[in-house]
Amino acid sequence: MRVARSLLFVPGDRPDLMMKAVAGHADALIVDLEDAVVPSAKVAARESLTALISETPISKPVWVRVSSGEEEMDSDLVVVGDLADRLAGVFIAKAETREHVESAAKIGLPIGLFVETARAVLSLESLVDHPLVRTIHLGEADLAADTGLRPGRDDAELAWARSRVVFVSAAARLEPPVAPVSTEVNDMEDFRMSTERTARQGFLGRACIHPRQVTVANRVFTPSAAEVESARALLAQFAQSVEIGRGALIVDGKMVDEAVVRAARRIVASAETDAE
Repeated sequence: MRVARSLLFVPGDRPDLMMKAVAGHADALIVDLEDAVVPSAKVAARESLTALISETPISKPVWVRVSSGEEEMDSDLVVVGDLADRLAGVFIAKAETREHVESAAKIGLPIGLFVETARAVLSLESLVDHPLVRTIHLGEADLAADTGLRPGRDDAELAWARSRVVFVSAAARLEPPVAPVSTEVNDMEDFRMSTERTARQGFLGRACIHPRQVTVANRVFTPSAAEVESARALLAQFAQSVEIGRGALIVDGKMVDEAVVRAARRIVASAETDAE
């Protein structure tokens, strides 16, 4: 799965919202069977998920976040396993142990880890050491509650955990992580600044909880025409430099080498994927 600019959460017990999300502008969906669904609605949520995936043509990747309790997780995984050939993957809520990963791996789908506790953040290397693990997602609200953090407007208190997710993802050659959700659904200027901050921190997309956020996330993580043109020009100049045996050159007063070129390639690749 390519890195999505936006992944929209939708409660599994709300078929009306799921249908709207399928027709919406999010690049991918996460049908939530965990926190968004109260215990008494779990069975109905599984039935709604089955109906959606079985009966509705869907042109975007759909992931499912399964419940964290052992019994509920097992029940969710049975349903997800039956739909596996139509799903992009499964997210494990509150992933903390290798056993959590092994349980989800039995259905054979790509796995995403929701990292929501101090224990999980400190155990990332062991959690990602499985061939089916594809991506890490930081659950900041739960993490703050677990650790006593009180994030301010700039989320500075969460910077270390965010960096750890980005660095472990890169070291394990996972897909670049998608930025954590924001609870802000009214002030889209604040959400835009927050999303741009996550882009600078190494995230390449954002999880969203409202369609308003999707519009902003798509815009932030879509390279502008000027950025794409500049990146392509830089790649052409670098290719010419390599042809004459030079691995670095000066462009607009700045040195360009393979490290700089990698960033340009990412911009061009993102633009080409978005155009598909």
